[in-house]
Amino acid sequence: MTSWLVAGAAGFLAAAQAQETNVALAHLDSLAAVLEAHPPTFAADPAREQAFLGLDRFFEAAVRPGQPFDLAEYPNDLWRWIDRRLQRALAEAEAAPGTADKLTVWQMYNMGLLCRSGKAVVGMDLTPVLPEADAFNRRVAALVDVLLVTHGHGDHYAPGLVHACLAAGKPVFLPAASAAELPPDPCLFPVDDFREAEVSSVRLTARRGIHVWAAGRETVPIVYYELAFPSGHAAIFCGDLDYTRAFEKTPGLAIDLLVVPWRSPNESYEPGSPRQTAERKDAVQIAIDRIQPRHLLYGHYAELGHVHGGMPASYEIAAGLKRAVATPSEWMFWGEKLVFPPIP
Repeated sequence: MTSWLVAGAAGFLAAAQAQETNVALAHLDSLAAVLEAHPPTFAADPAREQAFLGLDRFFEAAVRPGQPFDLAEYPNDLWRWIDRRLQRALAEAEAAPGTADKLTVWQMYNMGLLCRSGKAVVGMDLTPVLPEADAFNRRVAALVDVLLVTHGHGDHYAPGLVHACLAAGKPVFLPAASAAELPPDPCLFPVDDFREAEVSSVRLTARRGIHVWAAGRETVPIVYYELAFPSGHAAIFCGDLDYTRAFEKTPGLAIDLLVVPWRSPNESYEPGSPRQTAERKDAVQIAIDRIQPRHLLYGHYAELGHVHGGMPASYEIAAGLKRAVATPSEWMFWGEKLVFPPIP
């Protein structure tokens, strides 16, 4: 009798947990549906902003210790939900016709981006979200013409994906310190201070920078990338760069898209820091003044490992920046895309 009661209680708890999971994922689906109806456009969109604020609340109530999708359980149904969005974006990028005069940018996990311009596809800071990542890595390696890695942190750098790209004969650029940990390979391109290359008609310039909140260049070796695409568009991808310090572009090059990381680049711009001297928008304005981009994309929001550790998801920071900065700016959810029209 006792064992029956225990088994019955365990079954009830399992069913209750499954129901809780289903309800949570249904709520997540409803927020994602709002974003589907209100895609990124750089224009003000209250419904889109409210959906992201809902995602803020969802992740902060779902992934921390003891919560329904506690990241201590890996993988869980939330990671699988995210993976389905990434797989869909990957399928779109694979099937995209590659219009010669347009640039299409897909938001993958964290700061990961896939960029297609004509027949050229560039991957930046791509990371899978599930441990069984071999199939994902092979698909990405087959798709991209080049993989760019800004630095060696696990939310930006996936060794398995790097190995898959090298095995497929695809060039991989990354900081020299990270490259030194890998076996020599003719497709491996370490970056010390500066490197230029051309891959599939994409002109690439890699420069050494300083990681956010780092004391100096050697604390966390990081590289940021300037890309001139076949469509005529140009972009700068920062990774976790402190863009208020060492940061530049090729003189005279018009930048269509600048991608910068979340929160504050250092304590001088962090609310509540005893060393705060300015606001986050002032930090972003420094980057804008130096690069003069036509558009700005905010990245690194809701990286779940950070949220699990107690940091906010911070979509409200992006919303505040979008209202405060004059340059057209936007942020994207995992799996979304932006299409840049032909340059006049």
